[in-house]
Amino acid sequence: MAIAAFEATEEVTGFLASMRDQLQEFAAVFREAAALETPGVLAECVGLFEDFSRTVEQLQVTGAHAIEQQGVASLFGRDPGNPESKTEFRDTADYLRARLRISRTEARRRIRVGAGTMPHTLISGGEAPPKYEHLAAGLAASEIGGTAATLIHDTLERIRPVAAPDHLAAMEEQLTRQAAEADLDTLRIVARSWEAAIDPDGREPSTEQLTAQQGVFVKGKRWGLHRFEVRATDEQYEHLITAMNTATNPRLQTTFSPEAGNLQATDSSPGHLTDGAAGEASEAAADPAGEAGPPPGWPNPTRPQLLLQGLVGACQIALSTDKLPASGGPPPAGHGHHRLPGPHE
Repeated sequence: MAIAAFEATEEVTGFLASMRDQLQEFAAVFREAAALETPGVLAECVGLFEDFSRTVEQLQVTGAHAIEQQGVASLFGRDPGNPESKTEFRDTADYLRARLRISRTEARRRIRVGAGTMPHTLISGGEAPPKYEHLAAGLAASEIGGTAATLIHDTLERIRPVAAPDHLAAMEEQLTRQAAEADLDTLRIVARSWEAAIDPDGREPSTEQLTAQQGVFVKGKRWGLHRFEVRATDEQYEHLITAMNTATNPRLQTTFSPEAGNLQATDSSPGHLTDGAAGEASEAAADPAGEAGPPPGWPNPTRPQLLLQGLVGACQIALSTDKLPASGGPPPAGHGHHRLPGPHE
């Protein structure tokens, strides 16, 4: 009866508002009575709730796609008399984020899945079928939910550039059927298996992707320790690992005294030490105040601790040269800038 009224009057928002109100009323009653229901009725209700949620997720994707196609976001904030005026929202994802109070990531997910599962309007006025017809049919029938649809869609998009068309179609069909018959955890396993079989080596990242991923990322402080994540190219890695390995090389005796501003680094192997250098190296190794030995609290340092010591020591050496820009900020407390001795000093 409600559908007939909807078709006759096309009062879409009124129909949906009525359905929402009725469902909210039922939810209030169910919260009070759920504990008293029989197991059979309760199980049937839970199954129907999941069916409802899949239908709602389908509507969310359909709505986001329609908003994107009609350019709704561009209609807000623009002065009708000034074509050059800016809109209130950057794009559809920004509009959905503000209008629906969802994250931009969730908004982009809906738009992305909608683009792959909804028909496309052609310039001639007709419609082209969805990019992924099997997935679109499963989503439209509410057989699969939004999370499963996103997993299938994104997996197909990753594998599409290297997959043969018939392999891609078979993969789409099986994953859609798997999503309708099994749980999400199983679907993930099957999707990974398909992806590994079609593209065992994975896609080679582009230069732009590699460049975007490089950097030092500060992960914050936890348990009194600052955490960093470094993503470097091969050349950058070689520089870093060379500096860090100075503290792990048993042949290399290095002392760096911030108080004296003095650095000595000598190779302690027999073939590389003169008598004087050997004596200096021995003194440095025996000097408890020197920095060649493990710092306090590291009686038996691990290799990661030694690598950290080597990196920090390299930074101390760099700070002592007075070659770093003055605008880089104040020197670390207690260290200051120290000059390395010249070759004849």
